[in-house]
Amino acid sequence: MKCKYCNLNLTSTDKGYYCTECDLFFTEAELIKSRKELLRKPELTEDPWFFQYVTTKELLNCLTIELYNYLSLARKARRDLNNKVHSANRKSDKLDQDNLREVTKTLHKIETILIERNGYVPAKIFSSTIEKEHEKLLAAQMKFRR
Repeated sequence: MKCKYCNLNLTSTDKGYYCTECDLFFTEAELIKSRKELLRKPELTEDPWFFQYVTTKELLNCLTIELYNYLSLARKARRDLNNKVHSANRKSDKLDQDNLREVTKTLHKIETILIERNGYVPAKIFSSTIEKEHEKLLAAQMKFRR
């Protein structure tokens, strides 16, 4: 077996596999035969209520482009719910207030993950930018798969 980062042979240990170059341990499940196994097609959702069913673990496993998409959707949902909950005529109910709290928590999670990965959170996200990045990613993956 080879390390997925440096491509050097791994040493088998009682804990799993060890890479001396990277100083990392790998379990059997973390081993790959080829880097092509790491590639996956990004799934961009259009569901503005995704925050009701997407878990933190799922967010941590998302590609950055997927997180940008979620960030855009969450910001719009929070803006809409905020307007509804805090409007002068108060047409909101308990469900809207709960959804506002949930989308705010999810937004915080997404922003924290993006800060950890990229070192910043984009101030604005445009759907055209997401679409262009999505196309670039798919094109790059097609070249890599050859």
